[in-house]
Amino acid sequence: MRKLAKSWRIWRWVVSEYDSINAINCSGLKLFEEAQAHYYYKHIAKTWEGEKSDAFRLGSFAHTMVLEPEKIDAEWRKVDPPLGKGKDSKPLKSGKDYDAWLETMTKDLDQRWYTTDEESEVLEWVKALKNHPAIQTLLEHPDRKIEKTLVAEWGEAEFVATDFKGRCDLIIPYEGIIVDVKTSVSELPGKFRRIAYNYDYHMQAALYMKLARAKYDKPFRFLFAVVSKSDKQASLIELPGYMIEQGENKLKKQASKLIQARLDWLEGQNIPGDWRKEVCICS
Repeated sequence: MRKLAKSWRIWRWVVSEYDSINAINCSGLKLFEEAQAHYYYKHIAKTWEGEKSDAFRLGSFAHTMVLEPEKIDAEWRKVDPPLGKGKDSKPLKSGKDYDAWLETMTKDLDQRWYTTDEESEVLEWVKALKNHPAIQTLLEHPDRKIEKTLVAEWGEAEFVATDFKGRCDLIIPYEGIIVDVKTSVSELPGKFRRIAYNYDYHMQAALYMKLARAKYDKPFRFLFAVVSKSDKQASLIELPGYMIEQGENKLKKQASKLIQARLDWLEGQNIPGDWRKEVCICS
């Protein structure tokens, strides 16, 4: 296997759409780790659109509400479930009719919709984040950049250069700070640290810090603005240095495997089986 390089340099591009940038990101690494077949048929063969998650849709809506609320009317639409047949005639929350409606909505390609109940829930999260003085200061910082895409090439002379990408929720170049907004089961630092490890947030932090350093030629801190889903409490959390180091080590390990697999696939080798048509080994 080719050795993963240690040097970084900025990759310049003229592409505006994040998803169209041909580069490795954290979500791709996680998908590859979950199953190589999932990655291959989504990103290489492009015959599978990937799973659609209500949690992802709601998370995207929450990000817009927190970071760019002025875009809600233009980019999102409110759609409520059908009304029930009872006396109160309130929108359904369960049952066959609700399931049929949700299945229809899940087929919506852009997934840019929300319900009245979801709006009320997200507004509580926004309130909690903005009531936290340190988080509010970052969200309103005059030098902040929202949804900033960072791309860098990681490679050396003997290595086939590979591009990596990440999209920051919020970055403040002048302060050397990256902020990522997360909803979580807990905003307590100790519990969130375990959650971060389980969901590879430490790998995300390590990658974004690398990309930002390549872009701005200075070190960056990575902070999580965390709001708990249940009790609507917020915290500003920074992972300890040893976790960032663990995240970078995992990033290198997983990226090495993915880069090698992509090179093999280009040569027609080790193509994963299509689980929709044949027996597939869950490698």
